[in-house]
Amino acid sequence: MKAPPHAAQAAAAWTAGLLAATSLPAIFWQEALHQRGSAVPFLIGAAASGLLLLGSYLAPSLRGLRLFAAVLLVQGAGFAAIGLAGGLPTYRAWAPQVPAALSFGVANSAKLVPVALAAALLAASHMTRGELYLRLGDLRAPAEIPLPVTTRTTTWPRLGIIVIVLVGAYLVVHLAVTRHPSSAAVATLLEYSPVVVVTAAVNTFCEEFLFRNSLIPPLLPALGRSQALWLTSLRFGIGHFYGNPSGLLGVAGATIFGLVLGRSMIETGGSGWAWMIHFAEDVVIFALIALTPPALWSP
Repeated sequence: MKAPPHAAQAAAAWTAGLLAATSLPAIFWQEALHQRGSAVPFLIGAAASGLLLLGSYLAPSLRGLRLFAAVLLVQGAGFAAIGLAGGLPTYRAWAPQVPAALSFGVANSAKLVPVALAAALLAASHMTRGELYLRLGDLRAPAEIPLPVTTRTTTWPRLGIIVIVLVGAYLVVHLAVTRHPSSAAVATLLEYSPVVVVTAAVNTFCEEFLFRNSLIPPLLPALGRSQALWLTSLRFGIGHFYGNPSGLLGVAGATIFGLVLGRSMIETGGSGWAWMIHFAEDVVIFALIALTPPALWSP
């Protein structure tokens, strides 16, 4: 049986994991302090990951978190680059002038920047595709998660379909209330449907890689399965406070969704079901955003 993680190691992982390359510092700055456009939230995240990386060289108990800290650091750099590009006057003037399907797709595809940085680091660290769950895995594997409203377990093919339907229904209701899609934009949605499908696929890969593929493998040996899943899922949830779905309800829903996707990776040994489930829901989100006036959504 694997020994429980050292208390200092767990505390350091959770502190850096919730502060570095997440929206949590920015949420506090904007919602509690009512300050926008400050560089302090980014600096807090960079300091958290940088100190953890330094600590991994100085304290033997933190050595197992070295790769995790490095991934957080490069992801933060990638997100900072996206923030700088998103603040350019050229982009700010362009985004409201084009259909939401295009501007929303471009904004989310920018996540390829931190993906590329993290992928380069992991490749240099000799992590294999199998270790990172970058394969389909056993798509027919049994699921350890019980079916809704029962204690019975099933297989991932059945559970995956159930999750797609239930989460899809929730997203339709949530986005209909918060984003006010308009039926008048159906023609635009049809015209930009290839953009919707392609950018939804890109976003699916980026988010799975950033929140799970690149973080769960380095965390598993250090924290164990339960804490690794909860930490990465909370990071995913926090990232949706200003996202789609948004607010505290979006954070809670995305955290639970992240737990299911993370469990699918570990239980199937691959990302096949995580990709399929996430892509199905992203198509719903991107399609509804395409029906939304550009002024009513934010990247």
